[in-house]
Amino acid sequence: MKRARVLAFCSFGILFALAAVKADGLKLGTGQGPLGALISVPLTLTSTQQVQGVVVTADWDGAKLRGETLTRAAALASADAVVSRVTPGYAVLGVVMDSDGVDNEIIPPGTDIVLANLQFTALGPPGETPEDVALLFQDGKYATVDGGPLLDNIIVVGGLSIGQTEGLVLTNGSVRLLPPPPGELKIQNISVFYGAEAKVPVLLSVDAPVQGFVTAIQNGAGITLTGIDIGPAALAADFVQPELFATGGTLGVVMDLYAPFPGTTIPAGANRVIAYYKYATPAITSAADCPKQETIALTFVDFVLGDPSKENVLVIGGRSKNPSLVNGAVSLSADQNSPLCRIVVPSELTFAVGSCTEMVDDPSDPDPDAALIPGPISAHPGEKIQIGLYYKSPEDNIADETQQKDQIQGVSMALTFDPTFIECKETYSLAGTITETVGAEFVNLHCENSLADGDPASLVVGILVDALPPFDGQTLPPTSDFLRLICVDFQVTANARCNQISPITFSDGENGRGTVPIKNLASVQNQSVAPKLLNAGGRVIILAEPIFVRGDCNFHYSDEYPATSGPEVVDISDAQAVLSYLFLTGTWHFAPPCLDACDANDDGRIDLADSVYILRYLFKFAVQPKAPYPNPGPDPIDPINGPDRLTCLGGSVCN
Repeated sequence: MKRARVLAFCSFGILFALAAVKADGLKLGTGQGPLGALISVPLTLTSTQQVQGVVVTADWDGAKLRGETLTRAAALASADAVVSRVTPGYAVLGVVMDSDGVDNEIIPPGTDIVLANLQFTALGPPGETPEDVALLFQDGKYATVDGGPLLDNIIVVGGLSIGQTEGLVLTNGSVRLLPPPPGELKIQNISVFYGAEAKVPVLLSVDAPVQGFVTAIQNGAGITLTGIDIGPAALAADFVQPELFATGGTLGVVMDLYAPFPGTTIPAGANRVIAYYKYATPAITSAADCPKQETIALTFVDFVLGDPSKENVLVIGGRSKNPSLVNGAVSLSADQNSPLCRIVVPSELTFAVGSCTEMVDDPSDPDPDAALIPGPISAHPGEKIQIGLYYKSPEDNIADETQQKDQIQGVSMALTFDPTFIECKETYSLAGTITETVGAEFVNLHCENSLADGDPASLVVGILVDALPPFDGQTLPPTSDFLRLICVDFQVTANARCNQISPITFSDGENGRGTVPIKNLASVQNQSVAPKLLNAGGRVIILAEPIFVRGDCNFHYSDEYPATSGPEVVDISDAQAVLSYLFLTGTWHFAPPCLDACDANDDGRIDLADSVYILRYLFKFAVQPKAPYPNPGPDPIDPINGPDRLTCLGGSVCN
């Protein structure tokens, strides 16, 4: 076992000896979840000394848990070398905090310091009883690569390895697998205009026939419960009893209560409407209320409403069962087409989307002196980009300030995009924008990057110029040219392929991560105005993706050597190419066509360590370079730190 430890750390380029130095221990935490859930469990360290390295190997029952990912935590953010392997049944983690002797990185002393998080998918249990699956530390059983040395669980203190023999305490963990809930009750989100009735469906999803149910829903202030109706899935019920209270209501239903007892049930199925909770909403009374929007929560509550108080339950097989509960909301907004809210639209008010830096001629306008419009965005896979949002509102030349329609108090914008190609980062810049110039007092945005709920991925933005006292009437100025309001940060996904175009377009009614649908509107004289929407520049053009073999600094993998690939592409000339790039001048200086390929140890920089890394791999039996190796491919993006700063201009091809 001592030899296994030595070989393990040789693969990192560092030799750690065994010694009887006292240390505290490593600990696997606990987690729980139902069938199909993604469950996270922390790996923690407790030590009274500075820790220079860690090796962890652990396994579990792969028939009940499937290992998915191992993500380093903040304590390992500065580590020079982190190697992990996660399979369905076991995981290995190796960490060297300081491999180059430059910054003296360590893990400081502390209790339950989170090193990483293991994620699992629950594959069981087979029955209805919760089951615990052990997470076990294992010595001498697993390696970081097939055929590599079998590793022990150790920490490194003062250059010495401490394992169980030297007093390292290993505390195993567990994952509790929970039976799936017997069904789901869900309050459907709805949107209505102020003054209209809100008829909110309650949905049932279940895998077995339901003989009865109770729902108890509490509503937030601002709406009033006026009635509860039975839904179409439960119309055959023998017993229906609603209760209405000041803050909510309950509904009790029995499907088959009276003779001759034909066995009536609500059959198994998804999203069956079993009830409607009906609410009265307040009406707006002045034009000042037209921009008003609000969301009122509807919440399942147990033992709060009713006399006696009621619990949300389903009756299945003659027994009461607690389903999972999904709350909802009623979103209220003013009807902009009502006489109270209607306003004359400025004919030239326009919103535009496109590049934050490039303005181009409008292809739809033959006038050579026409205003420029935002251009499209070009980017590589994994590259960070900025999407610009603009407005144009020409001077209306009305002398009476109270009638001017070109003075904009604020804007709301809603856009959709395809998260397969680009992802919104929910950060932004106002540098050099008109929003920064006028000192807008409210700027907010949020994004939804998932398509899981059936809605498109979306971005919503709100900007209000004069939102804080003293209210001095500040506005966005009139302009015949497009002025930039905000630059929103996006990132092209790593799996986006070149020569594809991904649009980002204005779309009314999107809600980002919220529940309130947002329209593309400007606030003018306290009323909502719908602009023209220009999507011409809202295109992200995916450029060629750099392809290379890591360690191939002199770039044998190129158009000049199309048949050259595999392990033989890295040889001693690549170690010399690194040195020539770093230290030689004149005709001996080497200019790498692909800097990323020279980064043999994949630390995001090119230095002497890369030449040493290549030589150790070729002649000292050290580990091979990380992906892409031995076959050409793109540079993998670090899930925590993002892409590195190295380029590969000579390797740009469509992959």
